[in-house]
Amino acid sequence: MKITSEAKSMLESVFTENDVNCLKAGLEESCCGSQVVLYAGKIDENEDHVMVDGIAVVMDEAANQRMETITLDVIDGDLVFHDSAEQEDCCSEGGCACGGGGCSDGDCDCDGDCSSDGSSCSDGDCG
Repeated sequence: MKITSEAKSMLESVFTENDVNCLKAGLEESCCGSQVVLYAGKIDENEDHVMVDGIAVVMDEAANQRMETITLDVIDGDLVFHDSAEQEDCCSEGGCACGGGGCSDGDCDCDGDCSSDGSSCSDGDCG
């Protein structure tokens, strides 16, 4: 995993504003395989963490293996992450990859457009 200096600065602000101290990473299964999921949280006293470019990150073993391909960055003022291992769009040729790709709530028509809330589909129902 790599965290750019811009992303580190933004994360530190988010941590301060929300009284949290780390990123937590896991994997979520989708119609495209597994996807990395990141969220801000607090390190529990029984959790191990690693420091990545000055940011504490808690992750399970499966996520740890995938994190090698992740880069957190800031683009146009938004915190984004790129996964160089992410597969091509899984739904159809037109795709359904809004909001960083993948699928979260199954509400996607997969003909090239995403649902009105910007989500895409990952529960395997990409029809």
